[in-house]
Amino acid sequence: RKSSARQPKTIVVVISASGNPQISKKYFKCVIDAVSATSDLMAKFSVICLTKFIDRLPLKSPDRIDNIFHIDFCPFSPLLKYLKAHDNSNIIVINHATIGVSRATLALGIPQILVPISFDQPDNARRLEQLRVALTCPIYQFSKKRCLRMLENIEKNIDELLKSCEACRHDLFERDPAGSGLAEAADIILETLTGKTGWQHEMDLVKKRDFSF
Repeated sequence: RKSSARQPKTIVVVISASGNPQISKKYFKCVIDAVSATSDLMAKFSVICLTKFIDRLPLKSPDRIDNIFHIDFCPFSPLLKYLKAHDNSNIIVINHATIGVSRATLALGIPQILVPISFDQPDNARRLEQLRVALTCPIYQFSKKRCLRMLENIEKNIDELLKSCEACRHDLFERDPAGSGLAEAADIILETLTGKTGWQHEMDLVKKRDFSF
């Protein structure tokens, strides 16, 4: 655990499911460069990079190591829940508009920056942007400047975005009190395997991580 805890204004969680190393390298580099350009930006943003491929992250230099954190594996939804419960910072998730990540983020009412690559991702991104819960930029237009502009845009309009995220979350995830049968089945399997109820086994993994910003 770090001796001097930081309290950034915004925590950015970046996740990539891309199997293409070059795309992932560009994607992570744009985000890290955007939030590490100046000392003011480093103080304002902390970035958690979720990827098991550490070689896809740019090499850290001593002058910009302070606000970038790498995690090779951590359950995604419990991580976001943990950050929401333990930090007063804004949270933004950057992802490729994949169904699983986008849905999990939307279910917690968190704004997103979407960088779609192919297949269903551009359409997912377009629909989420129309719902006013995300900003989007295709991978071929993604850059350090574009990323920083979107981050600052979200910060500037955070209250409006959070209101849209909460309204969408309520409409999509609270109208069915019975919940998801698939989620219930998964919980039963995990409880049988681990002896712990619901998300508790994954929250235990999250608590082992160092999230002192």
